[in-house]
Amino acid sequence: MQHLTAVLNRTTYALAAVSGIGLFALASMVTTDVLVRKTTGRPILGVFEFAEIFLVAITFLAMPMVQFAGRQLKVDILATRLRGRPAAVVRLIEVVATGVMFSVLAWSCGHEWLKAHAGGFLRRGMIEIPTTILLSFILIGTVLMLVVLVRELIAALTDLVTGHDLPPPQDALAVET
Repeated sequence: MQHLTAVLNRTTYALAAVSGIGLFALASMVTTDVLVRKTTGRPILGVFEFAEIFLVAITFLAMPMVQFAGRQLKVDILATRLRGRPAAVVRLIEVVATGVMFSVLAWSCGHEWLKAHAGGFLRRGMIEIPTTILLSFILIGTVLMLVVLVRELIAALTDLVTGHDLPPPQDALAVET
């Protein structure tokens, strides 16, 4: 389990770093496009299409790190008051429900990716971009999210069996002093 945690830590943070760079690139592209459009009256060819790709990539590549680090937004008024097995049951329900949702997303995205790849589907705009690029980012992020959820499922089941209190969520973004 420690090896899986170490691998997930490196992988999710590397993809989140790529997302951060992508966010900077997206902001630079859109800002440049707005300035060029303002001065020339014409957009830069392909900025809209690449912005679409960047938005999908940024979202789905950063998502597993957010889950892994426990930084997602959630309302946990009940869960914070529970201890031991009741807390583990609530955590287990949360992980299973999230896992079901992402399993459906992975399955449907994988199915669409296969159809898009076989059919050579293209997003049509000012430039044509293969649909498989967008679907690949969704699929990579979703599958990695499922791996993170399997780790959380094992931890939740362990806590349920042992009845131990759950540790506070890891704050991977905190800086130790």
